[in-house]
Amino acid sequence: PYLELTIAQLSPLFNILKGDLELTSQRELTPEAEQALEEVQQAISNHQVYRVDLTIDIVVFLVTPDFHPT
Repeated sequence: PYLELTIAQLSPLFNILKGDLELTSQRELTPEAEQALEEVQQAISNHQVYRVDLTIDIVVFLVTPDFHPT
């Protein structure tokens, strides 16, 4: 909700996760998924925070190469 992106806009990224459940299985970034990633990047850039509101929770996800396939 914060980035104002719809499920339809993100669906190419979700589609990459479908199929083989093995974490080390091959995945390929489609042109549609690349476009979705660009939209996410642009949305993040447009929603940078310039002040702090302590009433809003912040969730941070860290992805390290040790725990996901490269």
